[in-house]
Amino acid sequence: MTTDVTGRIMLPQLAWGLYIVQFQGAGIQAPEQQNMGLLDDGGGTSNGFGVRFAEAARTERFVLTPMNGEPALVPLFDMAERDDAPPQPYDPLVAMIGVPTPTPFLVRDVVEGRVDASGQPIRARWDTGCFIGIGLMVWGMALIAFLGWWRLRRSRPPTQQKEADDAGLDG
Repeated sequence: MTTDVTGRIMLPQLAWGLYIVQFQGAGIQAPEQQNMGLLDDGGGTSNGFGVRFAEAARTERFVLTPMNGEPALVPLFDMAERDDAPPQPYDPLVAMIGVPTPTPFLVRDVVEGRVDASGQPIRARWDTGCFIGIGLMVWGMALIAFLGWWRLRRSRPPTQQKEADDAGLDG
């Protein structure tokens, strides 16, 4: 696919879904290195920029910019508000400063729900277990109280002592 003279690509009748955008050409960073080479959609398309189309009209801006140490132009998301605004490249490496670097162990833990993306442990399972335990204990106490009340309210057969006491009152 190629762009027009303004650098736009118009895709009418594009089905809604997830698309992988890759830039190719002489002097442009190789697709397997674009977007830090981290994207894998699970369907065989790897690397590039994941863009989800879920509305009738959408504009995604990209900018090809030189980076320090890169011999080719690097495609990045452009965070500019309008087409006529100066480009504002979004560099994921700069955005990740201060965020722990993911490791295979950390990624596995995130996928399995033991830690969040910043590496902090998720205690939701422990909190949920405590909440369920307290709830079961309260229900058990309510059941025991109800059974006690029910046994007190239940009619009992008269005893000989009760009959003698009643006879003494009747005269």
